[in-house]
Amino acid sequence: MFLLSLLGAAQCVFIVRCNPIPIPTLLMPEEYIHVEIFLNGGALWAKVDGRYPFFNLEYETVRMDYPLPPNAINISVKEDEESLNWTYNNKVYSTVLGYWGMINWTVSSLTSWENFTVKTHYEYAIPMINGNYTFLYAMGTGRYLDTYAKVTTAYITISMNTNYTDLHVYTVGFENETWTWNTANYTIIASNIDVISLEVASQPFNPLVEDLSITFIPELSAIAILPLVTITAPLAAAMYRRKRAQ
Repeated sequence: MFLLSLLGAAQCVFIVRCNPIPIPTLLMPEEYIHVEIFLNGGALWAKVDGRYPFFNLEYETVRMDYPLPPNAINISVKEDEESLNWTYNNKVYSTVLGYWGMINWTVSSLTSWENFTVKTHYEYAIPMINGNYTFLYAMGTGRYLDTYAKVTTAYITISMNTNYTDLHVYTVGFENETWTWNTANYTIIASNIDVISLEVASQPFNPLVEDLSITFIPELSAIAILPLVTITAPLAAAMYRRKRAQ
């Protein structure tokens, strides 16, 4: 998810754009993303938590750029459990939904051969597009990278704190000047709420180059009740029923 500028100890500057693993010396073979989709004030929102474990071989300071959806709020960044200062910059990240802004921060005082973890959090209102709520996670920054050396796997869970129907999960890539929507394999863990679980792995010796998108339609809920107060409960039950992906 990161577009990373690596600042070498000898003041030699390396600019590397990638999702998970900048080369040659900062490695991140896995990333963990948890999303909670919930109702907030009559709209659907998403809380997005990212955990990115890194292994450092030689750098003392690392500058990280991070795409965020428009109007994201409650943004926080931590190195392990220590809060980091962040700020918006003038860079943009291209998505199928338009351009997203980016924030940046710096991780400093690193030790070679050291493991460290960056944690991010933000929240934003999920937009409705063509009648579907469309959640997007900017996973594909590796498409800007020229060379790569590692396989990366993203482990993703999405808690659906709302009833829904017509669920689709995609990886979204950009090829030949065209956005492509590719159906992703996933499972649903059903309990009090549905939890969508999936893994997305890069090709060998390539970065992750596709974003993640989830589209769905909420079932009758606080979003729909107000304009439909004349519909009785039996009729509502007949008109709307929950569908789970097989």
